[in-house]
Amino acid sequence: RDVACAGWGSRSCEVHGLPPETPATFEVVLQCSGEPAGYAFSSQVLERNATAEEARYVTSAAPPPGCFWSSHSGRPHHYLCADGSFCAAADASCCNGRDGRRQCPPEAPIMCAHSTECADSRDFCCAATAAACGGSGPRRCKDGDVPAKAPQLVDFASRAPASLSVAWRPGQYNSTTATAGGSRCRFVRWAVEIAVADAPVGSPALQWSLRRECGNAGLVDPGCVIEGLATETSYHVRVHEVCAERRRSS
Repeated sequence: RDVACAGWGSRSCEVHGLPPETPATFEVVLQCSGEPAGYAFSSQVLERNATAEEARYVTSAAPPPGCFWSSHSGRPHHYLCADGSFCAAADASCCNGRDGRRQCPPEAPIMCAHSTECADSRDFCCAATAAACGGSGPRRCKDGDVPAKAPQLVDFASRAPASLSVAWRPGQYNSTTATAGGSRCRFVRWAVEIAVADAPVGSPALQWSLRRECGNAGLVDPGCVIEGLATETSYHVRVHEVCAERRRSS
């Protein structure tokens, strides 16, 4: 994407809406009015572009863990609501009854800072660029707001009639620096939910049921057996890490 950065005085800019912990390549272009020979950046010589009077520096980096709103929903023209369901962005208030917006649609991936400017004055606005948020700017992700990383399912199978065996691995962020060390979640329990697979994952039509027998599975090789299910029926399953502070739950 093209990013309008600051002038020569500060030589800095911010790029919003990137997926956390996903490597991205950044290219800095120094446009010159004359020959660019001899320019350098971070002790590396910039290469002259063959078709223009400019110099380039290319590097890559991975953004640190982010908040839910640091990334978009991944589904065109849909919000991701806080209850885990998607809803059409054509209805700006569709997440009002679902605990609010968690992520903006890809076409407007930036969540703005003020919490009561959209959706009948009940939710955060979404914008195509940070500048479109106006004076409030984009919603910032503070260290204390980073949620626990979602656990990874490693086993989901039926090994006996009317039952399902579920096993998962606690999520762990790749980042290890003090400023991007992941979530400050204080683990309380697991929330394991199942739903009859009569609609796609993310559909508000799914009827999720919390299975309390799985909540105390612990942090070492967590898993459980869910019994009393209908035979010859397909199910969806989802697992969340529940934290003492709700905003940090995965």
